[in-house]
Amino acid sequence: MSGAIVQHTLGEQDNFSGFPRLLSKSYTATVVCSNPIFGLGLKNILSDSCFSTPAVVSYELASSVKIANPAMSLVIFDWSASQPNAAETIRAFSEQYPEVTIAAVADQFSIEAIKIGLELGIRGFCLTSACPEVLVKSLELVMLQEVVAPASIVRSVLEGDVTVSATPAQKTTSEAKPADPRLRRLSNREAEILGCLMEGSPNKVIARKLEVTEATVKVHIKAILRKIGAANRTQAAIWATDHMPAGVEARI
Repeated sequence: MSGAIVQHTLGEQDNFSGFPRLLSKSYTATVVCSNPIFGLGLKNILSDSCFSTPAVVSYELASSVKIANPAMSLVIFDWSASQPNAAETIRAFSEQYPEVTIAAVADQFSIEAIKIGLELGIRGFCLTSACPEVLVKSLELVMLQEVVAPASIVRSVLEGDVTVSATPAQKTTSEAKPADPRLRRLSNREAEILGCLMEGSPNKVIARKLEVTEATVKVHIKAILRKIGAANRTQAAIWATDHMPAGVEARI
């Protein structure tokens, strides 16, 4: 997963002198990941930028991180498939430090993943395949309160291949993929809630929309995760984007 970053860090003498800094101040940076090599790669890339002496911590220790100056801090999360509890950790961190700027790094991002990430408080979505200069400039833009996403995502939106507001009900039959057998395990209500998860809706919003209690929503989500084999609501939403045909809740 982190091969692109490690290759740039260990195999090349990158020159940042031709890229003027966008920020005049120094900021603290923290990398949250469970892969030491990934963390070392990011730390080395950022060491010659305005993000001085980045710290690297594991996901298990993310909740205990102390941020001295949240308004001047950046936290970068490894949001790869190997981090099943990433969404919950990011949400908790964002609630604990609302002033901290948050970015995520992964091999790839889907539109739905970015929608969920924005709801979690992420401002920058950076690819591991990006060259160090692009990564640093992207993070500087994020600190300037800009939202940064991969060019491929932006290009797809502009060309009309995907829409950020697309929901299962808006997809046509021709766009739908063959139904996954696991969909048959879901009840009508579970399918409805899965559709809400695809929209990035929190439990409170889902409960109000479906006129049920939050406790009931939590029970249904737990059942959904078990039936489709997902570890958390983010994985469930991404899975549903790829496997849930339009109007499936009406046919189950």
